[in-house]
Amino acid sequence: MTSFRRLPAGGIACYPTETCWGLGGRYDDRAAYKALLELKRCSERPFLVLVGDVKDLEGIALSPADSVRKAMDAFWPGPLTLLFDPARNCPDYLVGESGKVAVRMSPHDGAKRLISLAGPLVSTSANLSGQSVVNGIEEARRLFGESVSLYWDDGEPPIPPQSSTLAVWEEKWRILREGPVSLEELQRLDR
Repeated sequence: MTSFRRLPAGGIACYPTETCWGLGGRYDDRAAYKALLELKRCSERPFLVLVGDVKDLEGIALSPADSVRKAMDAFWPGPLTLLFDPARNCPDYLVGESGKVAVRMSPHDGAKRLISLAGPLVSTSANLSGQSVVNGIEEARRLFGESVSLYWDDGEPPIPPQSSTLAVWEEKWRILREGPVSLEELQRLDR
């Protein structure tokens, strides 16, 4: 396991999750968000927030609707990204065009350990925009070099596919990205 050193302001970590290698920095650090945009070579857009515990939602998201709470209870931690109404103090760069903030809780031991030390992370896949996600820590080092402050090679390697992204609008589930958790599985929770 790589030893931890606190992420500096604007610092980025590369780490495994259950679905892919990720890049992230402190969720409340605008410089880290901007560094992610530069690393991925993409224009401004929101990334998801990776949390280690439901308590981490405080300051990021408002209390979830009942349907979202059921999905959290059934599939978190796991490869399911949910959209929440942002908390009053949630950084604006985390809020998408829908007015929501995307949040996921990874069950990966390495990701959980990193979050327990660094706090919730503004997170995205470890790749250049439009290209494949890196296949391991050495590929990440070759691609990102010293632009990444911390390479966190802790735990099992990721196993694709990427997470499902779902949201509730007007009390109905909408799938925004296909993944391991299906729309049908979520709809069954409402029965």
